[in-house]
Amino acid sequence: MVEEILENLIAQFSDPLTFYRELIQNALDAGASMVEVSVTRRDDPPGVIIAVTDWGEGMNRHTITHELTRLFASSKEDDFTKIGKFGIGFVSVFAIQPELVVVDTGRDGESWRIVFDGSPNYQCLRLENPFEGTRIRIYKALPTTDFDDFVTRSVASVRYWCRYSDVPIQFNGQRINEELTLPASLVVRHQQPGTEVVVGLSPTTPEPFGLYNRGLTLMEGQRTFRPGLSFRIKSRYLEHTLTRDNVLMDQNFTKAIRIMDQVAKEQFPQAFMARVKTHIESGDDPALEALFTEAIPFLTSWRRSLPKALLDVPLFPALHGPPLSINQVRQAAGQERNLYLEDRPNHVTEVLWQVEVPVLRARAGEGPVADALAAITGYVPQRASQVVAAPVPAPASELQADLGRLTPMVSALLHDGRVGLRDMVLCDFEYEGSAVAGMPCLIQHDVTEPIRLHRRAAWWRWLAGSRLLLNRAHPLVQQVMEHSRQAPLLGAYAIAKIVMLQGPMPAGLEARWLARCLASRPRLEEGWLVALSRRWLTTPKRA
Repeated sequence: MVEEILENLIAQFSDPLTFYRELIQNALDAGASMVEVSVTRRDDPPGVIIAVTDWGEGMNRHTITHELTRLFASSKEDDFTKIGKFGIGFVSVFAIQPELVVVDTGRDGESWRIVFDGSPNYQCLRLENPFEGTRIRIYKALPTTDFDDFVTRSVASVRYWCRYSDVPIQFNGQRINEELTLPASLVVRHQQPGTEVVVGLSPTTPEPFGLYNRGLTLMEGQRTFRPGLSFRIKSRYLEHTLTRDNVLMDQNFTKAIRIMDQVAKEQFPQAFMARVKTHIESGDDPALEALFTEAIPFLTSWRRSLPKALLDVPLFPALHGPPLSINQVRQAAGQERNLYLEDRPNHVTEVLWQVEVPVLRARAGEGPVADALAAITGYVPQRASQVVAAPVPAPASELQADLGRLTPMVSALLHDGRVGLRDMVLCDFEYEGSAVAGMPCLIQHDVTEPIRLHRRAAWWRWLAGSRLLLNRAHPLVQQVMEHSRQAPLLGAYAIAKIVMLQGPMPAGLEARWLARCLASRPRLEEGWLVALSRRWLTTPKRA
């Protein structure tokens, strides 16, 4: 019967090396200030000797009889300074099928040696020399060729289960345990009696998490509690289930998660803002980009539930002027239906700044700052010089005067396409960073504003009052201007055709143009166009 119970208990340990966790847990429960683990080779017969030693309170004869050697016995019930509660931790040593298990221990002036022969059968012998604490030695047969692998797996097991232990743990003289933290560029720590919480950025989804009792692992995994944030909680109130493969989902677990959630909602956003401000003030753009790269999932969640107190905190550096807050970025995106980025000032950014449109300082495209802005605003930022044009008007010349004479004719032709013009201007399209150097023309609806290329879907349909900007370096424009005095109607046709080709051309429009341009009396046709343009420019337009 006892053998059957022992087999059932051993079967719960899916990894036999989990016994390290159980023995170290018992040592911590005994008040040990240090735990030493060693694995040494045994040559004859081939095998290993595993030793787990602590300097805790040890055991007397009563403890040995009623707890160590009595299955399920425990004195840990309702004691939150203890981790184990089911009195079965020591049984785990039999999961690796040892030949012999020897326990030396002492307490209350008693010193004992308990010897197990690889089964529940044991002998309890009194030691003549006093012994302090507890030392457990496990003798196991093992081929010599498997020794190094066994040591490697043993170190990995101890490190996984015990790396955040409250007390020093050494394996073959090497310290295993470390400070509770996270592999993140930004980590916030919170401590209160009995509980320690760390929250950090996580670029992966679902986010990693860990739950620990006094630093011993209860459960680790990946699950989204707070989007973009991973966490670890070390609390003396957390407990594992009877099967030791999960955390007990009780009121203490709920309380610990609530503490973590509060840190994630309040302390972490403040720390994030402070870190961003530091990078902006120091001009450390690589560090700022690295931070935003890691924070994309976190910022995406902010789009749905932004902390109100942080909406006006300067967060994103601008090329011209002070950094912008989330509120300011959102307002700019709403007005422009876009967000603009550039890594350095240029002609377009300066023109935008003159009309109070901000350009953020960052690399455009798929960079981390662009991703962060998209996560917060819902707009994918674009490089300002690629989606905004700011042609420079050419100096006054005779060509500009010739162009003025062509304007009524071009306007009359465009009248058939339901497009009106106010005037035409020769411009330089080849300014610094220009994305329109090869274009022949652009329509400018408001002469005080740069041209938003991302709104061009219907730009050619704008009514009278628009200005046509012609690229004076474009070959077609140069040909038109060269022959504008000899063949003005042909020039007007060419310009009108250029304009209409910027969008879907109404059916039959070009045929009507050609019919007029091929009329046998060009001067009369030219007069008709002038008269028509005058009516168009003077007749009130319907809304």
